[in-house]
Amino acid sequence: KTLLLLRWAAARCPGARFLLKADDDVFVNVPALARHLRAPALPERLYLGRVHWWVPPNRDPRSAHHVPAA
Repeated sequence: KTLLLLRWAAARCPGARFLLKADDDVFVNVPALARHLRAPALPERLYLGRVHWWVPPNRDPRSAHHVPAA
């Protein structure tokens, strides 16, 4: 889903400086985000997010985050 969004944005919005992807259960602190984006020394390519290290996939089929084994 995220890769499709990035592909779509690259094709449809080539001049966009920023892209925000957030799910409906995510809180976006807009004032803090705006302050960060106005910072004078942003890197050319920036990814903000969280990587879940050593977390096994959720195999519970009743879960919204279910990942099938095959």
